[in-house]
Amino acid sequence: MTIEGTQSGRARLLEAARSVFGRASFHEASVSAVLEAAALQPPTLYHHFGDKEGLYVAWAESVLMEMGLRLSRSVPESGPTAQALASFATSVLEPDAPDLPQILRDTPRLSRPESGESVLSAYFMSVYEPLCGVFVRGIQRGDVLPDNVGRLADVFLAGCYGLGPLYGRGVFNLTEAARWWAERFVAR
Repeated sequence: MTIEGTQSGRARLLEAARSVFGRASFHEASVSAVLEAAALQPPTLYHHFGDKEGLYVAWAESVLMEMGLRLSRSVPESGPTAQALASFATSVLEPDAPDLPQILRDTPRLSRPESGESVLSAYFMSVYEPLCGVFVRGIQRGDVLPDNVGRLADVFLAGCYGLGPLYGRGVFNLTEAARWWAERFVAR
């Protein structure tokens, strides 16, 4: 499938990257697959992004920013912490959500340190920081026992990412599983 039309070369490359990087890791994805999907020639990619890694970083920052917007719309700032956590888990596990664990696995494998820093910074601001905010509010309300907020976020995310493959195989209903995990987590 190719992406053609009135979009600029940069936009077409990012849209193609969404498809290609959404299905494969950074190292498995090929420049030729991105160019074929965008119906563009290599000079366009090198002009806009420098190389495959530059495109990957731009793609990752874009999908992580979209994830942050999704989380800000779906995670309530008031109400029970378990409800906010269930909304968070549902958002990160939805079928059209980026594969956050894969992005985190790819990031240390990027060749330029600044590339990894850019992706991790986008992840921190879009996913990790909002989750820490849920835990801070939960601690303040007494819904969550006081603990290291970073550790709470790490463990909760690990549980979410563990549910992902099960959901992907149709083992459970996403909303019910997210609610179950959030309730168990808050109950400790």
